[in-house]
Amino acid sequence: DLFKQCDIPADKAAEFLMAVQRGYMGNPYHNAAHAADVAQTVHVFLVEGCSDKLALSSAEVLAVIVAALVHDLGHPGKSNNFSVAVQDDFAITYNDSAVLENYHVAQAYRLLGTPSCDILCNVDAATRKRVRQLVISTVLATDMTQHFSKLADFKSLVSEPTADFGDADKSLVLMQALHAADISNPAKPTTLYAAWAARVMTEFYCQGDAEAEAGVPISAFMDRSKPALRKCQQGFIDFIVA
Repeated sequence: DLFKQCDIPADKAAEFLMAVQRGYMGNPYHNAAHAADVAQTVHVFLVEGCSDKLALSSAEVLAVIVAALVHDLGHPGKSNNFSVAVQDDFAITYNDSAVLENYHVAQAYRLLGTPSCDILCNVDAATRKRVRQLVISTVLATDMTQHFSKLADFKSLVSEPTADFGDADKSLVLMQALHAADISNPAKPTTLYAAWAARVMTEFYCQGDAEAEAGVPISAFMDRSKPALRKCQQGFIDFIVA
């Protein structure tokens, strides 16, 4: 029971979770339901052996669950590429680098910095530091530009199994766990996958409309006049998920 193990006050946990839910926009895809889906999926990864094999502490488990819940907090329904192309506030604030992922973490810690939402109020400074390090690293690893480099690092790690995982090794595995959960829709039952695929395409087309209005090139698969759900999803599965 993470509540007991991390001494989390129930009232603060409830307030934090409600604040996180309120912080998500009503996007077709990047919404509170997606966050809950990712949190449930990463929890399965932990329960199915990740936690035991890595000898994770309760605080480390909590950090990954929190990261899953907040990994798209405040998502505007448009991608990093859009922000950089139009040089909006996200791009300017975070210097064109993982702009949304940095924003999501910042929003999460603004909530955690509110006394009524401070679920870490009873842990020591070292634990708070470790939780923050994991939340930051795992959320930033959901940036798709990090996919291939982090995957290569992960493959290198597991090619030389060791019984003694250090903090850096644990962090890398947990980055991959959250990232895998984030892109796991194609591995879900077909009806569920199809529903999420339709939602993400709807959001893509909305971005395409905004790109056309802003006078910047329309991103691949985001032009609603050229629908390509099958091609988009096939490429995503073949080159990313598989």
